[in-house]
Amino acid sequence: MKMLVPVDHYPEKYWLYYDHEQNIDALEFRQCREVVLPNHDLLLRLKAKVSVSAFLKYDYLLSDGPSVASRRFAEMIKASVFSDCIQFAPAAVVINGQVHADFFVINYLRSEKAFDMEKCVYAPLLKSMPDGPKKFKEIILLDKTPVNPIFRAEESKGHIILSDEAATFFAANKVIGLDSVDSKTGL
Repeated sequence: MKMLVPVDHYPEKYWLYYDHEQNIDALEFRQCREVVLPNHDLLLRLKAKVSVSAFLKYDYLLSDGPSVASRRFAEMIKASVFSDCIQFAPAAVVINGQVHADFFVINYLRSEKAFDMEKCVYAPLLKSMPDGPKKFKEIILLDKTPVNPIFRAEESKGHIILSDEAATFFAANKVIGLDSVDSKTGL
């Protein structure tokens, strides 16, 4: 298994801002179930002025809400054996004041255990809830073949996990904007 992470050189100016007032509640995309989509595109914005051609080269984009995919990434997944793991919600991104509609908010539909909790370094997010949410300082993945090829880690829904097959698929298709790692430290 591998953990999906943004590429090291992901530009901060490419960070998208999800329209939390007009869009579906961003937390709905962490529930690992299909979301009823509105009859309009979800809206995200870039705050910085950027080169549109350079920005459009990215397939996987980060936001203060759910992650966002290019049309190329969405079509690649829809045509693959991984299509039942992700729902794509049509989205538009405002870049330099212009609306670009060839994007999709990513909704991961599966979840399963992925962290080796005996080897991970973590503490409770709230001291009053020792069995509640955790703040991870180091994440070590279980040594297993997952049931699902792409999924959210049950231990921390913000972490996306890939089977080795899915990680190889993304690398072979030269997906720009993401990478995959065996473990994560310094969180």
